[in-house]
Amino acid sequence: RPPERTREYLESLLRLEQGLKLRRKTEASSLWDSGDMLGGVRQTLDFSGHRALLKTRSVELRVEEIDDDRCDANLTADLSNQRGEYLSLGGILGATLGVLFVLAGVQNPLFLLGVPPALAAPGLGFKFAYRRACVEIRRTLDDLLDAAEEGPPQEVEEPPDRGDRPPGQIRGLKPIPRFAPQPRNE
Repeated sequence: RPPERTREYLESLLRLEQGLKLRRKTEASSLWDSGDMLGGVRQTLDFSGHRALLKTRSVELRVEEIDDDRCDANLTADLSNQRGEYLSLGGILGATLGVLFVLAGVQNPLFLLGVPPALAAPGLGFKFAYRRACVEIRRTLDDLLDAAEEGPPQEVEEPPDRGDRPPGQIRGLKPIPRFAPQPRNE
């Protein structure tokens, strides 16, 4: 596809389907993010999973011309905020569980053996969740690029000419006598 049409189509997909806001646009690229604090709320309340890119810090779109009717599109997502969230949640949960085992270990030293697994298990769980989020975002970016390869949907055909019929009148139908307005006899 030509680069300008591809860029416009990808930008409309990022804006309409993913709910991202344009932050900066240059000739070479455009930078998108989830917007203000409302974007974080939209991300939290998006249970459908259709707007995975709201979880990213930013998404960069680059469309480069190869020749007149071909281009190269590249989407790059910054997930550093997700990594930080998962790391801090894992640390908080691990410390909470570790403290429970330490307090129990005061009574019985056997419970102190549970401290290392209590610190490690939440970290491993959140590492798995982070990888799953990365796969989901990568899949969304691939879907957007696949949609750009297919191009925008074809223009919707205009309805056939109505002729001289007024709006609301259907050709070839006779009204049902019971429900048709009856003339008043005065």
